[in-house]
Amino acid sequence: MRPKLPLRKPRSRVKDGPAFVFVDTTSASDAKTIVRRHAARSGLICRQENITTLPDSRESIPAAKRAPGATSPAKNRHGMCKENTLRDASNLGSVPQPLSSRYEAFRLSYNFDITDLTSFTDVDLATNAYRLLQDEPNRLVSLLQKQYSSFLAYLPSRYGSSTCLDDAMHCVAARAGQVLGFQMPKSMPYILYGKALKSLQIAISDGAECTVSDIYCVTRLLVLYELIGPPDTTRLAHHHRGGIRLIELRGPDRYTSKFDWMLLKSQGPSIIIDEMYRKESSIFEAQEWQRVFQRASDLQSDSDCRLWWKYFGITGFLPGILKDLRNLLEDATHQSGYFVASSAILERAKVMHKALHNEHVFYQHAAPHPQSLFSLPVATESPDRIRLRVFFLYTIMYICRVLATLSPTEIERATSEVEAQMFASQALLIEEVATKLDPAMAWHLQQRNGLAHSIIEKKEEWFSDNELGMSRDKLKSFLAQRWLKWENSWRAGVLAEELGENEV
Repeated sequence: MRPKLPLRKPRSRVKDGPAFVFVDTTSASDAKTIVRRHAARSGLICRQENITTLPDSRESIPAAKRAPGATSPAKNRHGMCKENTLRDASNLGSVPQPLSSRYEAFRLSYNFDITDLTSFTDVDLATNAYRLLQDEPNRLVSLLQKQYSSFLAYLPSRYGSSTCLDDAMHCVAARAGQVLGFQMPKSMPYILYGKALKSLQIAISDGAECTVSDIYCVTRLLVLYELIGPPDTTRLAHHHRGGIRLIELRGPDRYTSKFDWMLLKSQGPSIIIDEMYRKESSIFEAQEWQRVFQRASDLQSDSDCRLWWKYFGITGFLPGILKDLRNLLEDATHQSGYFVASSAILERAKVMHKALHNEHVFYQHAAPHPQSLFSLPVATESPDRIRLRVFFLYTIMYICRVLATLSPTEIERATSEVEAQMFASQALLIEEVATKLDPAMAWHLQQRNGLAHSIIEKKEEWFSDNELGMSRDKLKSFLAQRWLKWENSWRAGVLAEELGENEV
């Protein structure tokens, strides 16, 4: 049975002592290295005062519209470097510049390097991720040791170019430093957070500034601020939705640089989850976005990165399928056009199912011939490889449940349900193996495995022998109610924990 998540609003820990004991100084030498690196005495996470009076980071963002044309590289009145969206393809793989003396001073002021938070840039379910860190505090050591490619790697060379970006970097570094035990006034991260919000409002007061990469990056940093402490889900949702609005304003044509792509990679999957919860079709279904993902894939030299963009493009069609299916099934017994509508949704699901499997085959048969995403891990894997497992396994589970609901014959429905059960069981087995290999890898899998648990729990309700002897109309109603009961349970038990109180 999947364990219950904690209360959505984390209580103050000032009276209760440290939220984490991150590192035991008697542990292995790699843990001691982290202690020395971050002066990581056991940290007291000071729960900040109620900040509902602080400005909402979304309020000044105008309604979505077509992004304006490219701007000059000169700095604007807010100290923000405007960018030219027409980038040469060679720039897409450029390596971030060495650390500047200004960034070194910034890093020393909080005794923390913001680029060490790479693992936190790929989190979809913040409350669940944070709970898992509380359950196993020393796992943070493993997470901070990971140095993979992310948008954070580009921040040292951008430090000092934008007041808005600098303020956001300061509040994140201060909170991380405080969590790791660096001595500072307990209100400092809170004060810097308020300053970052005000800087963001000033920067986006002019609609043209909303298309600048650094402003979108600020929204990602404000999300990161919440992820590294007890997450306030309301503020987290505000920043997440603000980032989505900026993506809509910028439009797909703005995503031409490696930095832009890394920013989108950090939020894209969680946008799809948000759209699923809100019962909306994804913005990423649009052909303009699909072309961006295809171009991003084509320009990657790494096989995992290539498939990442392909799978992300395919997964973008899932929210629309689920939205249309729910609309159909909620009134399944009264719709005269049920057969036509269900056939159309079924065909879309089959296309998506086939695309996922086909790309997986191409992935394995092209150099360097990586292992199947279905196979058990044998070594530590990169975040891209882990995310590929998530894309493949979990999307297949969901699509198989769609097929098990809409397929016209009993054998087709049974076959799809068997595949869903097989993928769910394998996802949990992969998590079990990963726990022994790499705590950081296991953390990424565990925070998302609520779907696999929901597939396996009460699987008896999806056995085909439950359908025996039913008339056509009764069967249609039975299949509809079975789907709605399962998805409502999954949504209430997982998605609502993150998003249910935060209709923003």
